[in-house]
Amino acid sequence: MSIEEHTDFHRDLNDHLENYRDAHGNTMRPSSTNDRTRIQRNFSRAERLSALADFYEEFANEYISAARDFFAQHPELAP
Repeated sequence: MSIEEHTDFHRDLNDHLENYRDAHGNTMRPSSTNDRTRIQRNFSRAERLSALADFYEEFANEYISAARDFFAQHPELAP
């Protein structure tokens, strides 16, 4: 993946994760004030994997190898 594609990938992924919120309005989007620990506390592993599966399904044609790798590691989430 080129540097430009990698940058686009993270932008698209973070924008996608912004849409996932818990009952208190906490988002899955990582930021300086919403780090990994906070996200893991607010969302279960199943919820996080489901959000990623949604992303890779939506962007499968843009990030082909990343989507293929994700679904190879998590075949139960494949569309």
